Amino acid sequence: MSNGVPGFMYAVSRDGVQVGMTCAPTDVAPGPSREQVLQSFKELQWPSSTAVVQPGGGQTLVNLETIFYTTNAAPTSKTVSIAKTDVQIIATPVSYTWSFGDGTTLSTTTPGAPHPSREVTHVYTSTDDVEASVATTYSGTYKIGNGDWQDLGETHTVPGPVTELEVLEAKPQLVLR
Repeated sequence: MSNGVPGFMYAVSRDGVQVGMTCAPTDVAPGPSREQVLQSFKELQWPSSTAVVQPGGGQTLVNLETIFYTTNAAPTSKTVSIAKTDVQIIATPVSYTWSFGDGTTLSTTTPGAPHPSREVTHVYTSTDDVEASVATTYSGTYKIGNGDWQDLGETHTVPGPVTELEVLEAKPQLVLR
């Protein structure tokens, strides 16, 4: 409210930094700003990726390729209300950061794939109990009401849950029959 006239208070931002406040009368209700949509994009709960490991069963062998992949590859859409306006936001996975639990990481633009694919593999060099995981980085697009789709121009990374893995060493044994 300004000079006794009812209105809406809005934060004024420049390059994502709030520089002041302004008041607009109730009959002038601007739509949400790009910064408001970007803030919602980063605050929304987007799907986390679970690292799937092959061979299965929570065990793998030292000095052999272990295959990793995730099934989280499709865009996710959510509609939110910002400044009393419906905004549709689509988060699309654009990269994956694999943490193998032994101090090594790998960044890829694909989610990997199950055997026989070898898109994402890792060779463990020593026995250990490790916690592998994959973080998903999303790009965002949005549209306000029935408007055109716009790129948010920034990404948001969602960490994934831990997958426990026991790295074993196979010991050959001579068996007589």
